[in-house]
Amino acid sequence: MSYVLRYAGLMQESGKECDAAFAIDPYGLRSCAVAFIALREYARARDFIHTDAGSEWANAISIHELIREGKKVEALQIAEPHIAGWESFNLLLGCARGAAASEIADLAKRVKPSDDPETDYFSATHLAYCNQGTAAISMLKRAVERKYCSYPELDSDPFFADVRIETDFLAVRSEAIACQRDFVAHLGLSNQ
Repeated sequence: MSYVLRYAGLMQESGKECDAAFAIDPYGLRSCAVAFIALREYARARDFIHTDAGSEWANAISIHELIREGKKVEALQIAEPHIAGWESFNLLLGCARGAAASEIADLAKRVKPSDDPETDYFSATHLAYCNQGTAAISMLKRAVERKYCSYPELDSDPFFADVRIETDFLAVRSEAIACQRDFVAHLGLSNQ
């Protein structure tokens, strides 16, 4: 249920589901970290990341979380992940370490759309962080069109700070709001 609520952008509700499941058995709940990162509850997110400590996934999500939290030095101490389809995390690290513009451009070209709209959302955030605004908005649009609603997270996600005023971003934001509204109406939930 947490996973579904997270895709709908209902992070508070997603987090509650994760907490309830964690109280029973934390095994297999690592992706709950995503909801708590979105909620800026970074210490709680790390509880879930640590359930898979040392994995490529944990390294990637830890890098994302730490840079989002403003802890670039700590993020750069984590081993670079090598996960097929998650090339945006390598881009994120390149930008965090201040790689040359030519290297950033090469890393950005390696970021491709995914079958998973949440992965596309992560890619969009990393592209935006790396000043690849057009590509970031395009990837975000793809995520929202494929029902990763991401609202209201995209209003507060620090990686989108530099693109948030762009007309195309605002159009995708409107689509994300409609995506969530449709989800809530379909399930008969009250929109918060």
